[in-house]
Amino acid sequence: MGEEFDWGNPLPVTRLYVVSEGLTEINFVRDVITPHLERRWPERITVQAPKLEGNCTYGKVQKLVRAVLGNPGSDVRVTTMIDLYGLPGGFPGRILCDGYEDPWKRVQEMERFFYEDLQDERFIPYLQLHEFEALILTDARCLAKYYPSRKADLDKLAQSIKKQFQSPEEVNRMTSPSRRIKDVVPEYQKVPFGVSAVIDLGIEAIRRECRHFDSWFRKLEALL
Repeated sequence: MGEEFDWGNPLPVTRLYVVSEGLTEINFVRDVITPHLERRWPERITVQAPKLEGNCTYGKVQKLVRAVLGNPGSDVRVTTMIDLYGLPGGFPGRILCDGYEDPWKRVQEMERFFYEDLQDERFIPYLQLHEFEALILTDARCLAKYYPSRKADLDKLAQSIKKQFQSPEEVNRMTSPSRRIKDVVPEYQKVPFGVSAVIDLGIEAIRRECRHFDSWFRKLEALL
C-alpha cells in the first residue's frame, strides 16, 4: 500500500510576498501569479503583493523586503517585481551593471547584487527586463481588443519587434517597451488594460518568449 498522509501533521503553508512597485504589478500578482500557483496546490501556498509607497528607492525596497521576511526560519518567501528600466541609482551594482551590453547578463548581475545585499535564502530577487510592457510585446496585437482603431499599427509593431529582437526582453533602454507602445497607441493606459492584455496572451506564450521571466516563474513554481 502507498504511504498514508498524516492528517495530524499537515504540510506547512508557504506565504509568498511579491513586493511590487505599482498597481499594475499588484494586479498582475492577483490575477496571474496567484491563481497559477494556488491552483497547483491551494493548501500549500498563499500569495500577497505588498506595494512600495511613494517613489521607488532602494532604501524603501530593502526596508520593506526585510520587514516582510520577518524572523528567520518562518515559512515566508519574498520576491520582487520591479522594472529594470528607470531603476533608482541606489540599487547595489547599478553602476557596474549598466556597462553590460547583454541585457540578460545585466539583469542577472543586478539580481545577484540585490540578493547578496539582503543575505537571506528565502529571498528571490526579480527585476523585470526592461519593464512590464515587455510582456505585452510578446505580441503587441493583444492590445487591439482594447484599442480596435489601432489594430493596423499594432500589427506593424508586432512584426517590427519580431524582426528586430529575439525576445521582447531585449527591447532596449533607448526606446523602452512602453514608449514603443505609446508611439502607436498614444492613448494606451497601463492601468487597466496592461494586465488584461497579458491574460489574453496567456502566461505560457509569454514564458516561451521571455526567458528571464520564465526563469523567475520556475523558481516560484519550485516553492510548491
